[in-house]
Amino acid sequence: MRPKHEFDVHAIIKCYPYFLGEEFASMRLVHERIYPDRTRADFTFSNKQKVVVVEVKKDAIDITMLIQLIDYLDKEKLQNPQKNLEGLLVGLPSNDLELKKGISESQYCISEKFISIDVPSDVRQIKICAEINCRKANWQYKTFCDYCGSQQFIEDPFIFQKHVRS
Repeated sequence: MRPKHEFDVHAIIKCYPYFLGEEFASMRLVHERIYPDRTRADFTFSNKQKVVVVEVKKDAIDITMLIQLIDYLDKEKLQNPQKNLEGLLVGLPSNDLELKKGISESQYCISEKFISIDVPSDVRQIKICAEINCRKANWQYKTFCDYCGSQQFIEDPFIFQKHVRS
């Protein structure tokens, strides 16, 4: 499912960063990180050891997106020379050979996450665990919570919307 707007994916990542990976839930999140030259990375996640710069597009991941991500990583390197730096491209899958070559030749560890495969593109693709001590988002097709094992999910869409829009 292709998102209507890039910011639909941004909203999911802001509310449920663990869709990018479990470690993202415990990292400091900055949405729309602005650099001194006024360029803006979609997200940075950081802890004491590393910074992960995340670039999101609603379209297929391409070489232009990679170049943009590497530029942000170079800026992070200047500001955080002691930290490990990683990049993450989030978008639709691509068969761009130039992109694959650029990722493999980069000095940074760069990975990809795909919309509607790894990261939901729309709130209709997720449901919230009803377990009071969990309340994590899961893919809509799940029959049990990936995090606590509960088989109960919140059914009221108004409660769900409040989680996503805040």
